[in-house]
Amino acid sequence: MSVVDSRREVALMLTRRCNMACGHCSVESGPHVREEPSQDDLLELVRQAASAGVRWIRLTGGEPMIRMPIVLRLLRECQRLGVNTTISTNGFWGRDPRAARRHVRALRRAGIGTLAVSYDRYHAEFQNLAPVQHIARAAARERVPVSITLTRIADDPQLTDIVEQFRDLPFVQLRFYDVQPVGRARTLPPSSLRSEVEGFCAACAAPSITDDGRVIACNGPAYFADERSPLHVGKLRDHSLAELLDRHASDPILETIRTAGPAGLRDELRRLPGFEGFPFRRRYFGICDLCQHITADPGAVDALRAALSQPSRVALQRAAAHVITAGRQRGPLTSRYVNGAGAAGMFLRAASAQDGRWPTGSERILGRADLDWNHWAEYLGACGLARPLLTALDAPDLSRWAPTFFAERLRRLAGSDRCWPSSTRTGSCSKGWRWPCARRRSRRRASRARPAMSTSTSSPASRRVCETA
Repeated sequence: MSVVDSRREVALMLTRRCNMACGHCSVESGPHVREEPSQDDLLELVRQAASAGVRWIRLTGGEPMIRMPIVLRLLRECQRLGVNTTISTNGFWGRDPRAARRHVRALRRAGIGTLAVSYDRYHAEFQNLAPVQHIARAAARERVPVSITLTRIADDPQLTDIVEQFRDLPFVQLRFYDVQPVGRARTLPPSSLRSEVEGFCAACAAPSITDDGRVIACNGPAYFADERSPLHVGKLRDHSLAELLDRHASDPILETIRTAGPAGLRDELRRLPGFEGFPFRRRYFGICDLCQHITADPGAVDALRAALSQPSRVALQRAAAHVITAGRQRGPLTSRYVNGAGAAGMFLRAASAQDGRWPTGSERILGRADLDWNHWAEYLGACGLARPLLTALDAPDLSRWAPTFFAERLRRLAGSDRCWPSSTRTGSCSKGWRWPCARRRSRRRASRARPAMSTSTSSPASRRVCETA
């Protein structure tokens, strides 16, 4: 069994039917889909998953809320079994504020854990942002944690306008994902896609139970994988769910994807005799593009599985998995750390650097989908750090990861900054103002020198925390 235990979390597709047909959908959902699992089948899968050790189930689709009565029944069953839940939805059911409150209240009473609402340029073709905002406010009132998933293309100009509309909803976490060339997105222009392929793949840690009775390696991108691919784990008509979850957890190729990403498979394949001429492309348009290119080649899969099954390689994978698992549970890979001490320390070091370079290892923070760029743009501007970061905003390391609006907003805020450090070493400006990273050191002296400045949260300007030396 993998140390990154993929049996602890699974996605469960309630349907592939959807009231929308988004151009980036990885499973090509839409109103045309007719066949879907019955309520009894879904309840049985939930029970089998709980029996196999699953502790978190993501209800997904398609659009799961099209089957609202079944959603509520599944939530109650998960609550009875002690299984946490998340629902991924496009939020169509929030078009009316009262309906949004009614549905969120019903979800809370049924035992929902968290809500993940998707909105981006593709969803905008079918509905405006109002339903998502209604749901976010209703979730805050009902104390249901909610995140907004924004899928972006390269240099996405619409993203700025979308994010701006969430500035009055500070309790909402924004998550940023790259469009991957799978499903309908295979027809998108390559120039519109980002080309990040490095890093381990957390998505492969959570297998998906599809609407047609299969278990696949991840939620979405593996949906159309060939049966010979390691991304296709097996069919429920041939094996029990527990057996397929064990297979997913122990497959050496999937384990490498979880711990080193598709780039790890690429590097391993390049070292294998006979594969020096494997037709790698000069550029891949996302991590899924590279993954599917390698795993679709039966010869490469057989060679990789043989090499990665060697005891020494298994030991290395388990060691890497231990580090990743510990980091995701309570260390530097948790969302709380990434959006707290991790990002704060990284931004402060970047502001202090005189050469505009980002600290070594910044990609571990900047590359995270759950780094809330909207929050950090607001916070850094409120702390008076927009101007100290100006040089770093032009660095390739940042443009590689950050949405365009992040640098744009900080540059705009920098123009209104009254205080910034003239010396990044000392942290003080020519007027004698102390900048935020030195705040704790100077707090007592500042309080003796003058009354404390306001810390009102009404606006970025009123939230500056500069103090006198």
